[in-house]
Amino acid sequence: MKVFAPLFFLFFLTFSFADAQNIYPVNGQERELDVIVEGPLTLLWYKDGREQRFFSKRDNDIVELTNTQENGKYLEEYKDVLTRHTFNTISTADVKLNLRSLNNFFVKYNEQVEKTEKGKMESRMGVFAGVDNMIFTTNPTNVWHPKVGIEYEIFESTLPRHSGVLMGQYTFKSNEHRYQSLQLSLNYRFKFVQSRRFDAYVNAKFFAFTTSKFEYLIAVEDSEVPAYIYDKKSTSGVSAPFLFGLGADYRVGSGFITLGLLDLLGVNIKSNKEFPLNLTLGYKFEL
Repeated sequence: MKVFAPLFFLFFLTFSFADAQNIYPVNGQERELDVIVEGPLTLLWYKDGREQRFFSKRDNDIVELTNTQENGKYLEEYKDVLTRHTFNTISTADVKLNLRSLNNFFVKYNEQVEKTEKGKMESRMGVFAGVDNMIFTTNPTNVWHPKVGIEYEIFESTLPRHSGVLMGQYTFKSNEHRYQSLQLSLNYRFKFVQSRRFDAYVNAKFFAFTTSKFEYLIAVEDSEVPAYIYDKKSTSGVSAPFLFGLGADYRVGSGFITLGLLDLLGVNIKSNKEFPLNLTLGYKFEL
């Protein structure tokens, strides 16, 4: 099971490398473009010798900025693109189709957006499924349990590396280890890698309410031959477990594919000494 830690690291490297390559789909073809200005409105640049081309990127919409000539008159199509990508909130009258002028325009617009959205609270909702070997329970044969969950993440736009998460997850019992639980928890996340496309973070669980049921075998008394039946035990309660794990979000379309390797280390909670396997895969979208 120790193979899952390298797999998570490979996941991180793969998406980080892909992000660094600056490969973008343009008119059905993939192009390697330089990022000149990055933000809500991103300026992309292609240069090969004397040839240079500019592209405006808004979310997943990438459009080349052109200025064709017809009957001796320049059509200035690039201004129409910029007007559409900025929702006509900033004048394009003085923008020229050159690196300096476009750079100033994109920087000005992004600063305007940042000032408008300063202090704005943002949120994301996600669902996930996975497996868990429940190392913080008595699990003699180290059985994997299927699980499903939902999470609500909230953060301030000016502090995107920090977020709070309310998480609910249900763990199903298995035939070999008849333990099942429902848990609601409060979590803090610090994103040590944070960009518009990829986040990698440490997840810290600091409060949890858990209700569980455990079926265990007991010997039948007064039986002529050894016999056992299942008895049930139910518990509920709150705890401050201080559990730490890792996670990553990778943007796909208007949402994110999420990967979690949670509850790897517990500070004030006892484990059964097995290697932790609390692996989740899910999808998260912005609200």
